[in-house]
Order: sequence, then C-alpha cells, then structure tokens
Amino acid sequence: MLRTIPYPTGSSHDDYFRLAVDAVPQPIWVTGPGGVDDYFNRATAEYTGLGIGAPPPHGTGWQSVVFARDLPTARAVWEEAIETGHPFEFEARVRRADGEYRWHKLRGLRQRRPDGQPHKWFITATDVEDYKRSENLLAIQKSVLESVATSTPLVQILTVLTVALEGQAEGMLCSVLLLSEDGKTLCQATGPSLPAEYHRAINGVEIGPNVGSCGTAAWRQRQVIVTDIATDPLWADYRDLALGHGLRSCWSTPVFGRDKRVLATFGMYYRVPRSPSPHELRLIEVATDLVAVAVERRRDEARIRDREELLQSVIAHIPCGVFWKDRNSVFLGGNDRVARDHGLPTTAQLVGRTDHDLPVEAEEAAFYQACDRKVMETGVPLLNIEETQTRAGGQKANLITSKVPLRDTSGMVVGVVGTYFDVTEQKRLEEQLRQSQKMEAIGRLAGGVAHDFNNLLTVINGNCDLALSTLPDDSPCRVLVEEIGTAGERAAALTGQLLAFSRKQFLQQKLLDVNVLVNDMEKMLRRTIGEDVDLVADLTRDPMWVKADPGQLGQVILNLAVNARDAMPTGGRLRIETAREVFDANDGTRRPPNLRPGSYVRLTVSDAGCGMTDDVVAHLFEPFFTTKPDGHGSGLGLATAYGIVRGHGGHIDVESRFGAGTMVRVYLPAVSHSPPRESPAGDTRATPRGTETILVVEDEDGLRRLAQRFLERLGYTVLVAADGQQAIETYGRIGQRVDLVLTDVVMPRVGGRELAKQLEGANAGVRVLFMSGYTNDGLVRHDIESRRVDFIRKPFNIVTLAQKVREVLDAPRDRLPSADDRS
Repeated sequence: MLRTIPYPTGSSHDDYFRLAVDAVPQPIWVTGPGGVDDYFNRATAEYTGLGIGAPPPHGTGWQSVVFARDLPTARAVWEEAIETGHPFEFEARVRRADGEYRWHKLRGLRQRRPDGQPHKWFITATDVEDYKRSENLLAIQKSVLESVATSTPLVQILTVLTVALEGQAEGMLCSVLLLSEDGKTLCQATGPSLPAEYHRAINGVEIGPNVGSCGTAAWRQRQVIVTDIATDPLWADYRDLALGHGLRSCWSTPVFGRDKRVLATFGMYYRVPRSPSPHELRLIEVATDLVAVAVERRRDEARIRDREELLQSVIAHIPCGVFWKDRNSVFLGGNDRVARDHGLPTTAQLVGRTDHDLPVEAEEAAFYQACDRKVMETGVPLLNIEETQTRAGGQKANLITSKVPLRDTSGMVVGVVGTYFDVTEQKRLEEQLRQSQKMEAIGRLAGGVAHDFNNLLTVINGNCDLALSTLPDDSPCRVLVEEIGTAGERAAALTGQLLAFSRKQFLQQKLLDVNVLVNDMEKMLRRTIGEDVDLVADLTRDPMWVKADPGQLGQVILNLAVNARDAMPTGGRLRIETAREVFDANDGTRRPPNLRPGSYVRLTVSDAGCGMTDDVVAHLFEPFFTTKPDGHGSGLGLATAYGIVRGHGGHIDVESRFGAGTMVRVYLPAVSHSPPRESPAGDTRATPRGTETILVVEDEDGLRRLAQRFLERLGYTVLVAADGQQAIETYGRIGQRVDLVLTDVVMPRVGGRELAKQLEGANAGVRVLFMSGYTNDGLVRHDIESRRVDFIRKPFNIVTLAQKVREVLDAPRDRLPSADDRS
C-alpha cells in the first residue's frame, strides 16, 4: 500500500537520500512540492540518457522521455496528484537511451515536513514492457482463436490480427498474402494500413527467386529480411512501386501448413530502413502461427463443406431412397426421394417421425421396424429385402430395400441406414415379359398345330371341290360332300385365327387409311353389335396411314367391337377413336413396351360395360381363354387380334376396371405418305386354263397329289417331286421343258427358297410360284409380304390356284423377280 514518506532530520540527510536512491537499480525521480525536478538517480540517467544530477531546463525532464501519445494522460495524473497530494500510479511508454519506447509502471509518493507541509515527491518507474507484450500477445491469440472457432470469415480474422499486431510496434504495417492452390501466385488477403493502390498492384503476383520479400519468401520457403528496399536487388522489379508508396523495409515470412506446404506469407513493412528487433521477430512467430491456424481451419472447413455438399448432392440425386434412423426407428434424415414418396414437401418434415407417422399401412410400418431392430440388435446388414410401400396417394409400390447398422466413432450401433429401389415398373415389365414369353410359347404351339391342320384342310377342301365338280346335282352324296366342305371351310377359318395369333400367317400388306377402313366397316359393325349398342366413331380429320393387311386389321376391329358388345348385355355406348401418337427415346414410362420411338396411329375401342378384374386382363390374349358361357365364343377373338397387331409391328394393351368399362388401345406404325393410286382389278371369277408344263414340289403326299389333280384338270402337264432335292434332280434332266415351278416353302433337305436359288442358277428365266400358309423363315416372310416373290396362300382351291398360275405364266419376263430379290 502506498504511504507518505516521513521527513528525515539532520544536516546530512540530503546526502543520505541521494546516496540511497543512486544505489537503487530502478529509475527514481525526486521533485519539489510543486512538481519541479530536483533530482533523478543514476539508473534514470543511464536508462533515459538524461544528465546525472542537475535537472534539465524547466524542471520537466521526466516528461521529455514519455511517449507523446501517453503524455496527456501522464500530465493529468501528475497535476491531480500535486493538487491533492495523493499517491499516484499509471502506465506509460518511456524512451530508453537507444530511442526505444518501453512500457513502465510509474508510482509516486509525497514526503511531508514535520509541520505537515509538502516537501518532495519520489517517483519510481518499473519496466513492464515484457509483461505487457506477453499480455497483449495472449489477448491477440485469444481473440484470433475465438474468431477461428466461430464462423468469422478468413479475411476478417486476418485483418483483426494484422491491426492488433500493428498496435504492438510504432510505424509497423502488416500484410498477409495467400498462396494459390497451385502454388504459383500470391493473392492479397489483408493489409489494412497499406495503400490500396499497392494492394492492387501486388495482388496475383507470381512467386519467384527475385519477387520482392513476399514472392521470394514463398519461393525459397524461408524468411526474407530486406532492411532497405531502395538498395536490395530482390526489389529491383518492384522498387519504384514500393518507394512510390513510402515503403523502405519489408520482412516476409512463409506460413506453413501441417503438410509443410506454404499456405501464405506474413509481411512487416516500415517506412524507414531497419532490421527487426527481437520483439518484432517474436511478433512474426506468433503471427505466422495464427495465420496458419486460421487458413488451415478455413480450408479444412471448406473441404469438409465441399465433401458434405457432394455427399448431399449424391444422396439427393441417387436414383433410390436413402434414409437413416436412430435406435428407436425415428427418422434422423433422408433424401428428397423418401420425402416425396411419403407425400412430404421437404426432407426436414421427415425428421422426428417414425414409419407409423407416415401414410404406409400399419403392417408395413411394423415390418419396417422389425427389420430395423434385427439390424441394430445383430449388427448384420439386411440386403435386398422385398417390401411393399403404400404411397401418399394410396398406390402400392414394390421396393428392394437394404439396411446396415449406423455406428458412431467408437463403433457402437446407434441406428440404421437404409436404401431402397422402386422396382414397381421393373416388376410390371417383368410380368409383361413373362406374359409375352408365355404368349410366344403358346403361339409357337398354335402355329405348329395350325400348319399341320392347314395342310390337311387343303387336301380335304380341295378334294371336296373336285368331288362336287364330278357329282351330279341329284346325287345323294352331294349333300354329304357339301357338309364336309362347309366344315372344312370353318376349320380353315379357325386355323387362320390360330396362325394370326402365332403371327405365322402371311400378310398381304398395303398402305391404307385406318379412318377409311373404320368408315367402310361402320354399317357392318352396327349390324353386328345390334341396335341397343350406340356406336360412336370419333375419327381424326387427317388420314391415318398405316401399312397393313386390310382384311386382318378389319378382323381386329370386328373382334374388339364384338367383345365390347358382349360386355354390355343391356346395351351401352361403344366408341372407336383414332389419333396419332409420337414417342421419343425419353418416353420410357409413357411409351408402351415393345414399341420403338417413333410415330404411331392409335386405334382405341372402349365400352361402358362390366369391365374386368386384373386377373382376367392378365390372361385376356391367351388362345381359348374366355369368360363367356360355353358355346358363346371360341376364346380366339382377342388372341387373334393380339397376333395380328404384333405381326404388324404394333402393340395392343387393355385398361379395364371391374364395373367401370374397358378400353383397348391398338398402336400401329404410322406411314407419312399416301399410297399410289391402284389400277382397277380385273375379273377374278374366271377359271383360266393352260397347256404348259409345271413342276410341283411338295413334301406332303396328299397336297402334292391334290395340286397335281387341280393342274391336270386345268390342262397342264404336271411333274412332281417330294422335296427340293428331288426337284433339282428332275429339273436337271428336263429343265428347259418346265415352264413353272410350284413349290412349298418349308420342306426337308432343301426348302423352297434354296430350291429357287439353285434353279435360277441353272436357268435365269425360271418362273417360281411359292405356296405356304406358315413359315418361321423371316427372310421368306419378308420376301412374300413385300411382294418380291410370287406366292399363293394355303389353303387354296382350284379357282385361286388357276388364277395365280396363269398370272405368273403370263407375266412379262422383265416383271419376274430377279435373283437378288429371291436371294
């Protein structure tokens, strides 16, 4: 505690005090009661450089060594002490003999005479510079580190640091330059006291061996001290810039990261030439450490933020649902897919809920949570679980879900992470594929059976025709033969339906307008469906051109109309519509399966009938499947329509709801141009005859004999061969006498196509007429359907055979198919 010094007595007392205070190693001032200097000890003289003993002029020597900015405070405290006589204490910077100002704590006590009157003031100065510096550095470090720990921007942190450091030394100017990620250029981060023009000039400078202090320090990766910019060669290229802004010395130190790579440089400038003091070197050390911490922390945060953003982007855009829950199966988060599937606008609204809080069924929620518990209790993932999920709109989705344990940093299971793929569409396509494969298998079976029946029916019906032509009108056998013929024709029609379903029937395609076809059929359709069904044809104004067999496409329309009528036993409305649909490659969900991108004509037949269940729809196109009572349908109507449409490269699908009607959509590839005008057909009722020689090639004995009988009755000379190889041998013996080869397409050893190729090799002008009702040979089908070869469809009768044979024999040579066509 400060106390008043007692007044000494005796004549030698002044000498005693002087000797005493000179012996003290701490600066001491002694003044009179009015504050005029009386004496200061040897320690004061040596420290400040003032003369020993006698006071300086005006008696204010102690004030002459106090730092100018601290002097007003010092004078105010001193004047108050003189006035009140109270002890005083304050801090100020005092100039040392070498010119450096250092912080001191100044304390003053007043001595009184025995009569109580003021006598002298004793003032001591204690050097607290090192303590103040340490205290200030600790405060700077604390402030910077607190800013680093918060979200304060990097530039702001570095600016606060440089301003604080500049306050630790008079005249110091600080700057921080950040090194680019590629390690080539320095960019200005902060330099609050440097001129703005200087900032702009050095911003983006490339580092190098002679690029001032900072660029060179980053290049050398060690401290560079330039005491005088005016003479140092490192500043040769930047000397005018620095001197123009009054900068004379610059010390730059590289800032290193944990990986020993340079992050930045810290620079100290002065406007006078000088070298750094130990205190300034200590400031540089603290500054570079703090800059390293701040830069690395912000870069680490940026990298973490980038990784988090990348992870969030991946989770958001991954084509599956991703979610994570705590140990109580409470959602901690999820991606947009999960929120959207549950009818939530944002993922934030998913957090805090359980599966029971979502619009799934209770059984589904219980199953999900049971799987969660199993994963968390066992620590073993559950992979590829098949689940169903009820969506916000009530529709069901099929999911493939996988769940794995969610662990903390210690490895403890704290929840579960799950992903799921929506395989609803895949399941639908798989079911369609299975249905398509089943239909294909049934079609192959039906086509094979129909082919064999076709051959038999050709023989039966053909021989019936021959028998009827020889029987008298009053023959009792005539009625029996006619009955056989009628049954044969009905069987042939049934076989044709089976072939249409199996897509093995040959199509006689041509360009036609679907609208015209529907209009032409309208009268017949009204007669077929009855008066209690209202037929509405909603057709486009523009032509709907397709390439199709008009008879078969008409069969499709008729079959669909009849089925629609049967679904409305008490009457109703049957609507037939046409429209154009264009599908591009991106219409994967809208485009019907089996259809390529492109333009299609859509023919829609809809009714307001009883509708069908999903199970009935699944079997709708199977041959002989029917829901009608016995005797009311063969079960081939829709199967035939299916086969015809697929055979034309189209697609047919059904949309039905039990009790709410049915809509059948047929898609056929659209053609963009109209057909050329056809010349009127000639009379086809005549049965032409001839005398040429015809080689009949057929492996079925009955068919071969029938064709021989037909042709011989028509006046032709007939040679026969049981297969293609035998035909080649026969032709080789008498080839020039053969005017026409009538050959089956499908035969053992050598088929009809190969036979024609070999015969043409021997005789380029050979005429070949193919006959068949079925083939698996795609090339032959293409040639026949594109009319590149002459062809007659089985079963045929004597009239159609006579007309076709005559047509081929009478055709000019230049109209015969070429070898390239037949190959």
